[in-house]
Amino acid sequence: MCLAVIAIQAHRDWPLIVLANRDEFHARPATPIGPWQEARAVLGGIDLQAGGTWLATDIRGRLALLTNVRDPAKQKANAPTRGDLPRSYLLENISSQSYLQRLAPNASQFNGFNLVLADGPHAVWHASNYQAPFAQPIKPGVHGLSNASLNTAWPKTDRVVQRVRAHLEQGGTPDTAYLMSIMRDFEGAPDQSLPVTGLTIERERLLASPFIVSPDYGTRCTTLLMRHRSGAAWVQEDRFDARGERVARVVWQHEAHVVGRAHSAWSQVEDGVGSRITAWSAST
Repeated sequence: MCLAVIAIQAHRDWPLIVLANRDEFHARPATPIGPWQEARAVLGGIDLQAGGTWLATDIRGRLALLTNVRDPAKQKANAPTRGDLPRSYLLENISSQSYLQRLAPNASQFNGFNLVLADGPHAVWHASNYQAPFAQPIKPGVHGLSNASLNTAWPKTDRVVQRVRAHLEQGGTPDTAYLMSIMRDFEGAPDQSLPVTGLTIERERLLASPFIVSPDYGTRCTTLLMRHRSGAAWVQEDRFDARGERVARVVWQHEAHVVGRAHSAWSQVEDGVGSRITAWSAST
């Protein structure tokens, strides 16, 4: 996961919205987002190479999101996989604050990371082994996260945050198609605006756009996660090939109040994408 927008209590009906692009090598295998075999209440993708995840949630409203910190000069060859951090949080019955307190003494063992954990829209935390203190609560608002610290002013991060904020400030029902399109942005940045992270200028140019396309590395999927004030959740994932063309879409939902059946499962939406968003926003 390399670019995310996190909107906390920025919309009356949808107090937690996460919109994210996962950038990775195309050859690295991963599952589409879906319920996990070991914990069906958890919904997320799985990195089949290392076994972790980059973005996942559960029916209780908990959330875990991971990005790497770009610092090639300080990479540890044998560090444990960072994808285990969001995975282990969601598999345990523990608060985000408690989990981060336990993780803090061992955080330096990992290569650089950002970890966003939420127990719900009123308890969202950001942690990084590149900051002090290690973990801090995130205030309400619309925040951006890429491969640097939270709200670092990289051009691509600022651009997608501004567009999401402007859309949510309109106050109407969030337009899922428009939100997804915000992340499909191929515009780069002038060389003088590029971050200096230790990569070549050619690589920095490639990574400067919100949506990355190249034969070996690029945006593999865009995910939209929306948590309604009722507790219901909507999760949409679009997956892309090395040309940047969409090859698949999957949508999952969890309804907090369903008469006559269990509330403990995710259900896949086969068609009518966006229809539930309108219905939930119209409900009291």
